[in-house]
Amino acid sequence: MSAGKHILALASGTLMVCGASMAHAHESDAHAQAELEIVQDGPRVSISLYSPLSQVLGFEHAARDEAEKSRVKAANAHLRAKSLFAFTPAALCQRSEVRVRSEVLNPHSHGHEHGHGADHHHRDASGHAKVKVIWEFECSEPEALKGIDVRLFRVFPRMTSLSTQALFATGQVDALLSARQMRVEAP
Repeated sequence: MSAGKHILALASGTLMVCGASMAHAHESDAHAQAELEIVQDGPRVSISLYSPLSQVLGFEHAARDEAEKSRVKAANAHLRAKSLFAFTPAALCQRSEVRVRSEVLNPHSHGHEHGHGADHHHRDASGHAKVKVIWEFECSEPEALKGIDVRLFRVFPRMTSLSTQALFATGQVDALLSARQMRVEAP
């Protein structure tokens, strides 16, 4: 194995361990902050958001009235918008898929086929509703990827920070993103 591949394998293992730790953390304390994981694997980039639903919608229950239904519809549209992430232009990255996992935003997003209300699913250990969103991208020139602007703060003002772990082809980055610091730079 070449030195570069060995380092990438080591970094990947580190991110997997950290990602498992982050997954546990977001299950145990949903109000701490939202978390973002970015993984570049050759031409593919996967971005995963783990967030308390309250940071996306302002509430954690099934929509109860027309105003809340409107907020759910708007949040779904925002999560699927192509403008949430801006990659280094020379990398030529295009979104290929979006998956939203939340009973409130996307009822039965885990394949549940029963008649229960949406309030009881997808809650963490403390009972708070959560959302997981995965965006997949394909980059024609992955070696040109130098960073990603994360624009979630523009559309979700309740989201004040994102604990971010990123694994680029050039190495791993830990960052705390906010409306003032939205860019994750590759090392």
